[in-house]
Amino acid sequence: MRNFWVGLIVFVVIILCTWLQLNIFNAIPLFGVKANVGIVLVVALGILTGKTVGVTVGIIYGIFFDILNGKSFGMYTLLFFVVGYFCGKINRGFSKENKSSIIMITAITTIIFETICYLMLCIIYRYDFVFLDMVWKIILETIYNVIISSILFKAFVFLSEIINKGKRSYYLL
Repeated sequence: MRNFWVGLIVFVVIILCTWLQLNIFNAIPLFGVKANVGIVLVVALGILTGKTVGVTVGIIYGIFFDILNGKSFGMYTLLFFVVGYFCGKINRGFSKENKSSIIMITAITTIIFETICYLMLCIIYRYDFVFLDMVWKIILETIYNVIISSILFKAFVFLSEIINKGKRSYYLL
């Protein structure tokens, strides 16, 4: 029963982050760049809880994002899956209480994620590739995501403690 409630809490957090992304952060662009709460969520939970939860959260968030915002289904699901997998894979090498390690991984992941997204959109939809524009937008989005990550750090640590307590009793998700 405990795992059900933990899974429900995680699902509600994913829905809340999707809602924040689509309704709040898309309405408040910073110099024409929108934050990506999904990266912050998947990186934080992947590092703080492990590969299984990181992958699960990445897939669920990616599906929601593809359905509600994506231009082609599956692109964001695959990217968030990969982010969750790699952040979950490296979770043993980082201090979970250290805010700077989560922020550093969020910055690196944002740069890689957005570069791949930009290049995929240029290939699939034949967008004009402007290198300096891409670099500028990625730098601004990285700064935006780092700020959000530092603000939400304590909430993600609290959520990871709930998830990890549920994992100790039975297998989660």
